[in-house]
Amino acid sequence: MLRSDLSPQQWSPSTTTPTTAATLSTVAYGAALTMSSLEIAELTGKRHDNVMRDIRSMLVELYGEGRLPSFGGTSKVTQPNGGEREVPCFNLPKRETMILVSGYSVVLRSRIVDRWMELEEAAKSAFAPALPDFTNPARAAIAWAEQYERAEKERRRGDIPPTP
Repeated sequence: MLRSDLSPQQWSPSTTTPTTAATLSTVAYGAALTMSSLEIAELTGKRHDNVMRDIRSMLVELYGEGRLPSFGGTSKVTQPNGGEREVPCFNLPKRETMILVSGYSVVLRSRIVDRWMELEEAAKSAFAPALPDFTNPARAAIAWAEQYERAEKERRRGDIPPTP
């Protein structure tokens, strides 16, 4: 049986699977950002099965065998023939990602830290509207007018009820 047939909870270091190029995907579950073990492997140049082993070992040490948090999941990877398949992976929050890579070299840690900074910046800009430049009254007025026009279009389509 290949490790890819097992859930992360069933995985053990003695199971192996060939390494494949992973499509990088960082997942946001609700407001919490996570980084997949596939992306960690890609960023660090480590084999995914070794990253999975490191994560499993870290989680057991942190939480104990019987109290493992459920960071397990699956992710689609592109195979050399162009097809896709689901493989088990872990989706770690920032804290566990940082704990994991604290044992890696400085260069590898820096890649993970840089990627987390990108993810957090992208999440901020995705959920927070950009404020107009209030130091330039003309730009602020244009931004207000554009926002007003968008709201009016939405009201006309019926997306937003009219204000009383």
